[in-house]
Amino acid sequence: MSHRFLQIAGIIRSVVARHALTIQPNVASMVSITDVRLSSDFSYADISVTALTNVEAAVTALKRGSTQMREEVGKVVTMHKLPMLRFRRDDAIEKGEQIDRLLAQISTPQKKSVRRKKRS
Repeated sequence: MSHRFLQIAGIIRSVVARHALTIQPNVASMVSITDVRLSSDFSYADISVTALTNVEAAVTALKRGSTQMREEVGKVVTMHKLPMLRFRRDDAIEKGEQIDRLLAQISTPQKKSVRRKKRS
């Protein structure tokens, strides 16, 4: 990944994270930005969001502020076209927990009922 991609992704993450801090705890608590991925032409920034409670409400709140966040990014970065900010729930934690459960099932041997033949 080029230096420019990383630089812009970092700026977007910083701006969005500041807005995530303003989300009220009764809406969603401990909101985190886990990833920012830019399209190759810088048209879109896909932003992964997680929260301790009510991730969907956090995503909705951030979507509402996307215009203001784009303006803030534009003040810091000189670009021909600012990326559209797209927010999505980051379900990596849930997927990881599911994998852990599956691995635990595999690693614990299942008891098999063994029938013994009676000797005649």
